Amino acid sequence: MIVPMAKVFVACRSRDRRKLLDALGEMGVIHLKPVDPERAAPDEKSLADIRDIERAVQILAGIQPAEPVADLPAIEAAREVLALQQRAAERQNRLVALDFQLRQIAVWGDVRLEQFEQLRSAGIDVKFYSVPIRDLGQVDAELVQPLAPLPGKRMLIGVVDRQDTARLPESAEQSPLPQRDAPSLRTEAAELDAQGKQDVRRLTQLAHLTDEMEKAARLLRRKVQYDVALRG
Repeated sequence: MIVPMAKVFVACRSRDRRKLLDALGEMGVIHLKPVDPERAAPDEKSLADIRDIERAVQILAGIQPAEPVADLPAIEAAREVLALQQRAAERQNRLVALDFQLRQIAVWGDVRLEQFEQLRSAGIDVKFYSVPIRDLGQVDAELVQPLAPLPGKRMLIGVVDRQDTARLPESAEQSPLPQRDAPSLRTEAAELDAQGKQDVRRLTQLAHLTDEMEKAARLLRRKVQYDVALRG
């Protein structure tokens, strides 16, 4: 049955505020209106902790718990869940970038940059050019090796010219070595993938703490309500 609420103004000594709030809380069905609304503001840290816990619980909702159980306070566990999610997003972005780089340097195959350094140390400086296929016959050097077709009916070639007597057509464009080689990019991608699997395992351990996180959030909400009433 719904009945009108009675409006009552309650005053007490400053030092008895907590006792008054505790007594009112035990009575229940009471709505408090602050005397000073500006001071009746929630604690930002508590609100941030509640948001972090709620987000962590959402993330863990679809994860099956697995042993061993993580031994952490609820708020620390929630922050670790959020950190793992952030790292997963950054890792995914990095993997996309690595895949793009691998496609960009596909014409270089699986050659390692250190191999070119070894050749240079042995006195063989290999230079690379992009040359229209129709002009390949105009390339004259100590060694000319076609390597891979390029867009626009061009060919990537390797040239060795220890006597500095090579002749190339005006249409030839020198191609610098890539900053990274395919093997090193694949190694980084494999390391990121392994890290991702470790993080997923850690999430399954943290998933055991979902109930504790929800309990901590409820306690924090009550604390915020209590503090707002106390300040107001």
